[in-house]
Amino acid sequence: MLALWRASGIDVPEDLTDAFPQFGGPGVALYEFVEGTTLHDLLEPGRLAGDARRDVLTRFGTAWGRRHAEALRRGEAALLQEHGSIRHAMVSEERIVTIDLEQAFLPRRDLRPLVAKEVADTLRSLWKRAGEEQFRADLAAILDGYGDPATLAAAAAEYLEPRTPGRRLLWALDRRLRRRRGGRDRTKYGPLEVLAEATAERAQRRLR
Repeated sequence: MLALWRASGIDVPEDLTDAFPQFGGPGVALYEFVEGTTLHDLLEPGRLAGDARRDVLTRFGTAWGRRHAEALRRGEAALLQEHGSIRHAMVSEERIVTIDLEQAFLPRRDLRPLVAKEVADTLRSLWKRAGEEQFRADLAAILDGYGDPATLAAAAAEYLEPRTPGRRLLWALDRRLRRRRGGRDRTKYGPLEVLAEATAERAQRRLR
């Protein structure tokens, strides 16, 4: 996984096993120690605000967008995370290092549902960290860096406007049950609805 991601231009911890054979041995691997802070911890209330917060989120958006674009270009499902989260991005000075690569997807033809799941999970983790008002500002910064808002719009539509009747029925039921149990803040749909609004607004501005 690390070799694949690095070969794809994605910043992940480097495998240093071959560079330091004196520390190796059977069953031993040596990896780069990345000194930094997870995006989740960096966005703790009161810790980072204003231009500094916007800058780090835009840089995250750039790295995130490049990885999704590369996954879609290659048709490589293993470049996507099953459990997306802002905990999986390590901010180390100017680097945005992806960590927690525990899950590899099997090859498949249509990667859009996998991108949508990662987007939904990651934005929900940001929503829970920031709250809705701050989330809107944070999302704007991510969109500034992401590069292709159409990919994010499609990810939102995967849940909000499913392509098949069966999935439309299932997602409508899921949305209703989740809202009944915990309200908008506790579902993946709140951040996706804001994402759909934000990408639609940007598309309209480009057409003017």
